[in-house]
Amino acid sequence: MIFEELLLILLELQQQLMELVDFEFVHLLFLPLVFGFGFLPLSIFSIFW
Repeated sequence: MIFEELLLILLELQQQLMELVDFEFVHLLFLPLVFGFGFLPLSIFSIFW
């Protein structure tokens, strides 16, 4: 499904961000700003991930 592919892409981007920046709160603020339009539920899910 397209939703699963987007979720995998989002998780890959999150891993890359965590490799570049070691601070949790940075990617927690960055992801909702970038993907907040259509991926707000996924960004909320990534907080508990």
